[in-house]
Amino acid sequence: MRSSQSALDFFGGDFLSGHEDARPYVAFAGGADVGVVAVDTGDFRMVPTFGFAIIHQRNRLSAFGESATTSLEWEQIHVGMGLVLNGSVSLVPGVAIPVNLDGASPSFVLGADFGF
Repeated sequence: MRSSQSALDFFGGDFLSGHEDARPYVAFAGGADVGVVAVDTGDFRMVPTFGFAIIHQRNRLSAFGESATTSLEWEQIHVGMGLVLNGSVSLVPGVAIPVNLDGASPSFVLGADFGF
């Protein structure tokens, strides 16, 4: 049995809202995760997962009446272990590994899904 998930995410922020040195950013991410059931006991399943995403981020810096915009694009590899409980709750701890992004380091991620 195979499991797959695809996503298109949008996120952004303005960390200093209302401040004259505002640094808003906008990012889009698109990718997919695939997994294969390795253990199935009926009430519990373990699903190793592997995924890939492409992320595009645009940053804008405004200060002293001037503004500048920069863009970054990089790829990200996801590796995780899906834990499915009672067929309706799943937790997916994993690692997100940025590729082609200087100075970036892997980060821990935790996904959750509740099916009704």
